Amino acid sequence: MSDYLKDIQNALKAHPDVDAIFAHSEFYHAAMKSALTQVGRWVPAGDPNHVIYVSSGATPASLDDVRDGYVDVFGFFSPYECGYNAALAIVALAQGKTLVGTNYKVPGTVVDRANYDEVAPPIYEAIAFLFE
Repeated sequence: MSDYLKDIQNALKAHPDVDAIFAHSEFYHAAMKSALTQVGRWVPAGDPNHVIYVSSGATPASLDDVRDGYVDVFGFFSPYECGYNAALAIVALAQGKTLVGTNYKVPGTVVDRANYDEVAPPIYEAIAFLFE
């Protein structure tokens, strides 16, 4: 986390008036939370110091942060679905088949405060085994 943290701290130092951040991976979440806390910007939506925070991935802690208003949106892609779709493509290639097209989309879910009660419980279930 220390390299991520330093990078995010440097970015916030260079751009203290930032309004929004996109993190392409859950791996940045702890560092993002720490860096924003250090500069007084890890506050819930509605607070004038809130930074709109959008990320991809999910852990129980980051889903809790959506529920509590600190994170605005998480895009979640099921580890099972990603693995299953990758395995199907690998088997097809191993059988000498040609894959059609180049864009293979894995089903995903967007989690925000508006849909949290509906979509978060199955995501907690899908990732629970990763965090036991």
